[in-house]
Amino acid sequence: MSAILLTSYYTIQNTATGGKRRVDELVRALQPDVFLLQPAPAHPGFAGAGYPSDFGRHKRGVNWGMFNLYWPPNRRVARRVAAAQAPKVLLATSIWCHDSFAGLGIPRALDAQNVDGRAIAERYGLNHPFTHLVRAQERRVVRQVECLFCCSETDAEIFRCDYGVPDAKIRVAPNGVRPPRTSVRDPAAERLAAERAGRCFLLFMGKLDYAPNEEALGFISKDFLPELERRMPGRFLCLVCGGPEMPAGVHHPALRYLGQVPDVTPWLELADVCLAPVF
Repeated sequence: MSAILLTSYYTIQNTATGGKRRVDELVRALQPDVFLLQPAPAHPGFAGAGYPSDFGRHKRGVNWGMFNLYWPPNRRVARRVAAAQAPKVLLATSIWCHDSFAGLGIPRALDAQNVDGRAIAERYGLNHPFTHLVRAQERRVVRQVECLFCCSETDAEIFRCDYGVPDAKIRVAPNGVRPPRTSVRDPAAERLAAERAGRCFLLFMGKLDYAPNEEALGFISKDFLPELERRMPGRFLCLVCGGPEMPAGVHHPALRYLGQVPDVTPWLELADVCLAPVF
């Protein structure tokens, strides 16, 4: 039995999965007292189990994986695992992992990787039905959990203002950290460093079939890099790492796709600037 049952709607050993690093580090930090529940297969390196169906494999529109734990066979597995593990805390890594454990009488916490309601409203508009669905779900979940972890003080303030979450319930656990220098080496990064020739290296990394990342790469290739080239020709090279592949139609001479790199540390050390899809 484990003290904490941590639930994810995606497999965190998949390097092309959004949020993978935060959840992965969360599981590592909670060892040995955590049991990881995610779509099958179970994680090979952590104690855990897998539920059978993963709708996130369908790459159309929204990430359908968010509904994984509303599917009755998956929900039954989740509740059986909770009964077997008898945890002291249920820790959800998304607002969509919360409801399957309703009525069990176990304290619940949420690690919020972002403010979903704001993100969806920015994409679809405040009056879109999907925005209403997400905001209603998020409002209910953040009010029900005993503890809410979020990524920044900005997110914490949004949770307070949008949903009335009290300060006493909120804890900020930032994503942004300076990783210690390691002995990890990547020959590809070392070769590129030798070819720098005074250029500024930009780095974009993430799940490349995630709609905001696709949109960001389109902006980078069609607007951002052409403007940089107009002002300072040959000065910049934008490196892109992630998977499963580069989105269709994203091309520019100053854009180089690295694929899914084994470790991002050498590339973070190589980069002068990291780019994030925040508009």
